[in-house]
Amino acid sequence: MYLVFDIGGTFIKYALMTIDGNIVEKKKVSTDTCRQRIEDFVSLISGIYNKYSEEQHIEGMALAIPGLVDVDKGIVYEGGALPYLHKENVGELLSKACNNIPVALENDGKCAALAEIWLGNAKDCDNACLIVVGTGIGGGLVINRRVHRGNALVAGELSFLLENMTRQEVLDYDKIDDSNGSDDRWRCARFIAAGSCSTSALRRKVAYSKGISYHDISGEYIYELASQGDQVCIDAIEDMCFMLAKHCMDIYMIMNPDVILIGGGISAQPDFIPSIQKYADKMARITRMYDKLVIKPCLYGNDSNLIGALYNYIQKYIIG
Repeated sequence: MYLVFDIGGTFIKYALMTIDGNIVEKKKVSTDTCRQRIEDFVSLISGIYNKYSEEQHIEGMALAIPGLVDVDKGIVYEGGALPYLHKENVGELLSKACNNIPVALENDGKCAALAEIWLGNAKDCDNACLIVVGTGIGGGLVINRRVHRGNALVAGELSFLLENMTRQEVLDYDKIDDSNGSDDRWRCARFIAAGSCSTSALRRKVAYSKGISYHDISGEYIYELASQGDQVCIDAIEDMCFMLAKHCMDIYMIMNPDVILIGGGISAQPDFIPSIQKYADKMARITRMYDKLVIKPCLYGNDSNLIGALYNYIQKYIIG
């Protein structure tokens, strides 16, 4: 058996899994239990391990985790919503706390991509791109069935794909005072994918147009209003799908994957991926170079990070 974790900003999901990806048991615990301390994080994970190891032989441990991950060394950088993970050798810390069990870590978006290339809608492909539309734009690039991480571990960090901007807007960056911290720098968020075609961006756009609080509207409610003919919501959704279609076209020209998969909670909306496909089809008329572009939904939803984390373990310790 293998103990697999999906480390999120709100919950830590964990599962007992077999080598072929089947989930035997799955539970979750609040991430707040860790109290923003690496020591408490290690204590929580090792406590779960100790509980299971009393009754099961645990061969190894796999984690899908936020941040930039040095897979070989087990070090996490940035840490996303969990800054206490930054520059920590999480793999080594957890292994020592759990009887020196083998531990494999990978970024959560890249784990979702691995799940699809292993058992999902890219299982017959060698090269694929996964786009996860959520609070930001997560993702993963898979080349020859292996995650491509790049020289700074940022390959697939699709939140930072650039949107339209003018030369003058770029020059205005000089007015931003880095000493004010990330809040000031993120005034430019509208120029990147996370600030223009994520679910959080969709909510902010509709909330601003309607003069209501961002916290008072959800993606599901926006789709409900759109189905009732609300033009503000219809336009916001269409703009989002158009921008995502453009990014799919750019990714296709750069990477030329066998398939581009789209996931995230909003992808469950019946019209979401067809709307992206609609705009991709229209733009594909520019050139026959786009003739083999394939856009599909992900097969796996909430369990994708767990499945992909286990496959990352398999690649690291079993396939080699």
